[in-house]
Amino acid sequence: AHHQALSQEAPPQQEQSTAPKSFAGVGMRVHQFSDGRHLQVVAVAPGGPAEAAGLRVGDLLLSVAGKSAVDAMLPDECSSLVRGPIGTEVVIATQRTGPLAMQRRAVAIPQDAATTFLPAHEDPEVADGRVVRMVRQETSPGIGSCGMSYCPTRDRRHTIIYSMREGYPAMASGKVFVGDVILAVDDIVCERIPPSQVAQLLRGPAGTEATFVLRYDPSEFP
Repeated sequence: AHHQALSQEAPPQQEQSTAPKSFAGVGMRVHQFSDGRHLQVVAVAPGGPAEAAGLRVGDLLLSVAGKSAVDAMLPDECSSLVRGPIGTEVVIATQRTGPLAMQRRAVAIPQDAATTFLPAHEDPEVADGRVVRMVRQETSPGIGSCGMSYCPTRDRRHTIIYSMREGYPAMASGKVFVGDVILAVDDIVCERIPPSQVAQLLRGPAGTEATFVLRYDPSEFP
């Protein structure tokens, strides 16, 4: 099941009596992206090394600690490569940023972030939405989107679509409407995520498929 592909950095390894060390990560969580080839960042700890280096929710990993993360790497392997002795450096390359160097330290991803990124099929609200699939259209070299703009809903729990661009997949589909509330993207529940982070989830390699769960509710406009 898809939810089994979610990964959180493993607990610190036990210290070795001959060479005591404290192990830590960089404060991020990844899952298998919908194209089956990439790992995608689905949570970043506020104030952690990953955030400080510029890593964002929605980023697609290209390599971790010098090892390619495309086609072969699983979330658990990524977590193992990210973890290491506190104070040491690990380099993570993403499609958006290229290589990012960050220093390992003890950092925790807040519990509310863990709740936010539950698989969509485990969320009862999402189960009542309608599913729309679109192929990302290139907007910059290698990067695609579906051509929508968003803002927070009235209660700021979700993101709502307020405009669509002509000639892009959302409008062309005939299945997406201004006033649609975004409940989930690629099996990630989008509750209490800022619109800027939802937009990052929607961006991805041009030509890949994005899966939305939507609910039409224009009364949610702020």
